[in-house]
Amino acid sequence: MTQTKAEIKESDRQYYLKNRDKILAKQTARWKKKYKEDPVFRAKRQLRDKSRVKGHYMANLKQEKCSECDSTKDLHRHHPSYNSTSFIILCRECHNKLHAQNE
Repeated sequence: MTQTKAEIKESDRQYYLKNRDKILAKQTARWKKKYKEDPVFRAKRQLRDKSRVKGHYMANLKQEKCSECDSTKDLHRHHPSYNSTSFIILCRECHNKLHAQNE
């Protein structure tokens, strides 16, 4: 007998609820290990948290434009340094080019 999608979804949900503490403990341990051992990840995470508090993350990018090509589509924030909360606005294409140059 094959299960329907709804039955599988409910079965997965029940499994999660039953094993939630173990699942979350494993996820937390993996995250803490990465956070503790990777200084770049830690710097990005701290910067992201600071930006959220200061409202930079919630800034309305629809009213902005790319600092390289003046595009107003698919805008991203680029942090030149993770030691600062300052950022520049770039479109996806320019942002990818910038990262490709830095590698």
